[in-house]
Amino acid sequence: MDDLLSGSDTPNNAISICKDIVHVLSTRGFHLRKWNSNSTEFLAQFSEHSSHDTRVEFSKDSNESSKVLGLFWNSSNDTFGFQPSLELTSPLTKRRILSESSKLFDPLGLLSPCTVFMKIFYQKLWLTKTDWDYPIPQQLTDDWLKFQKAFNEINYLTVPRWVILTSDKTVELHDFADASSLAYAAAIYCRQKHNGEIKVQQLVSKTKVAPVKQVSIPRLELCGAHLLSKLFKSVFCTLKHYTFDVFAWTDSKIVFSWLSSHPRKWKTFVANRTSEIIEVLPTKHWRHVPSKENPADIASRGIDPKYLPEGLLNSRPLSYVNDSDIECISTLTPSHFLTGDVLLSVPEELPSTSSHRNRWELLQNIKRGFWKKWSSDFLSLQPRKKWQIAQPNLKEDDIVLIKEEGPPGTWPMARVLQVHPGNNELVRVATVKTQDSIYKRPVHKLYKLPIYPN
Repeated sequence: MDDLLSGSDTPNNAISICKDIVHVLSTRGFHLRKWNSNSTEFLAQFSEHSSHDTRVEFSKDSNESSKVLGLFWNSSNDTFGFQPSLELTSPLTKRRILSESSKLFDPLGLLSPCTVFMKIFYQKLWLTKTDWDYPIPQQLTDDWLKFQKAFNEINYLTVPRWVILTSDKTVELHDFADASSLAYAAAIYCRQKHNGEIKVQQLVSKTKVAPVKQVSIPRLELCGAHLLSKLFKSVFCTLKHYTFDVFAWTDSKIVFSWLSSHPRKWKTFVANRTSEIIEVLPTKHWRHVPSKENPADIASRGIDPKYLPEGLLNSRPLSYVNDSDIECISTLTPSHFLTGDVLLSVPEELPSTSSHRNRWELLQNIKRGFWKKWSSDFLSLQPRKKWQIAQPNLKEDDIVLIKEEGPPGTWPMARVLQVHPGNNELVRVATVKTQDSIYKRPVHKLYKLPIYPN
């Protein structure tokens, strides 16, 4: 056994639990020591086994923390944190990357929006079929080093350890599923009123990469719902002593339709998964949520760790739009005052400020080139309607006007003496006679005059 993590609602109950644990383990020769707690009353009972000699530095503010099951627990603030230390340098190999990435321990999936990049990278790495100790391709090396640099800056992220759960009140579990072409994700949130305020906190999330074989987005959305059902089953077994109201959300109307009908109506792939989903989360629990309000969306697409501070700051809920209607899950966030909408997409990269003039000149050249092409090629095609309707060939003795440089009123009148059809029997040239002479002219310069019988 490495670490033991437990807790209770009251210090007295926590002391009782720990005494029972000590008694059970000591009968088999396991002696627990280095106790730590956010309760001074608890530490007073186990002062001889306290962990003051094992504390490590947690942040720049000199807050102390203890390492618990791979996470860092700040007992003063009662928060969990991460201290990633990925330090690989070129050349990179499969073995070195897997060894280094195994340092990261995230059992609750709190870093899923970032770690999903790592899973997608593994899939790309395996598709190269590179040997374990052979350098990986340069493109993948650059991708890993870029990710490693950004991921090592995640020390600022902390999450509250205590989830507001009380056995005397009904707790709402909101389960979200989403998918993209790269991965699919599931996230579970807890919602409960505490001291007159509504508190929402993420419990757990999980991601999986999409299969190498191409699968349609609706089927990936269904896989996300299937992953959510398995994740919910695990959470429900852990928190079985609480009373829950369950709400499952998907932004795919196709998946919502599949889950609303009996599985026997669908083909094997859909039928098998819908039956397993409905067994855990019956149809009555499922609802539709717009994509922009689905928190699992960002975990299915991934986000650069450097964008997490902005996302955490501007997406935190300030107030619920409607506390009484569960169908309305919208919250007012700081991003509404910035962009007028909820912030779930990755911010755009800021453009370079070094070549604004060159960029402006390029845009002007593109604009001039487009207008030149538009005016010379497209606008000149607008009045050309004579090829849209088939016209009869000129015949001998037809009366025509011969087009010349002058105005139409000065064009000479002539009579067709002979026509000269081509191989396709269409007349292209005709011999005409005017008052003065005989000419041979192309038909596009001859305008037939209508002759009406008396």
